[in-house]
Amino acid sequence: MTSMGFQTQPKEFEYMAPANLEDASKLYLSYGEKACILAGGTDIVPLMKRGLLAPECVIDITKIPDMSYIRLEDGVLKLGALTTIEDFRESPLIEQNYPALHMASEVMGSTIIRNLATVGANICRASPASDMAPPLVVLGANLRIFGPKGVRTTPIEDFFLGFGRSEMAAGEILCEIEVPASPDKQAFMKLKRTKEDLAKINISTAFNLSDDKCSGIKIALGSVAPKVVRAEKTEKFLEGKELSEANIEEAKRIICREINPIDDVRSTAEYRMEMSKVLLGRVIRLALKGGW
Repeated sequence: MTSMGFQTQPKEFEYMAPANLEDASKLYLSYGEKACILAGGTDIVPLMKRGLLAPECVIDITKIPDMSYIRLEDGVLKLGALTTIEDFRESPLIEQNYPALHMASEVMGSTIIRNLATVGANICRASPASDMAPPLVVLGANLRIFGPKGVRTTPIEDFFLGFGRSEMAAGEILCEIEVPASPDKQAFMKLKRTKEDLAKINISTAFNLSDDKCSGIKIALGSVAPKVVRAEKTEKFLEGKELSEANIEEAKRIICREINPIDDVRSTAEYRMEMSKVLLGRVIRLALKGGW
């Protein structure tokens, strides 16, 4: 059956709902690329309906207990991979202590999408337009990944390899995100065509401020390269300096040399290049102000 040129009924597939990560990993390993993981379903279900994704097996991990939580343990923020974006938006802990994450959750999709979409799936999709990835990158998040060899930890910044590609190995499933610190100043901004659209460009920053000089500054951008990228040269220039208008203007010139945007249905490379400069200034000022 088709509608407006799209297939509306996915091909037949096996549905598995394992009760624990061990069983889920074994299933995923046995089916390999013929299987896909179902978390929120906001990405894979539309793709399956359009005939763009046709797995032989769908592995539903939503029945696995203790995979959705937001908690602070010994100063480390721990996030279950099945925690929804709406859970982020409604969490006082996130809003008060991790404003960049809260800002990202506020502007991601519709209410329906936020109640279904999970932080783990948003990361594992490895989309350069991911809204949760830039703030997690600037906050130095680590990913705990369960697989055939047990649990391993990797920095989120090393996780993304390119458009739709990550370092996830066969049979591996993201189970937890850890955020080790919360810098004093944080912010996130997103430019999009409509309220529910993916980002034309997004940007996040985090830093500490002492004697009007910034330290430990990190800047990450999405939708300006095949993966979410750190603006390391811009960070190096701003490190230890006052965030004056003159220094911000120079940082704008530097950041253009660190991104490689493209033309697509949402925007042009030229527009993204220009707006990367504009949003850099805005996100730094927003962080200095303490949020919206």
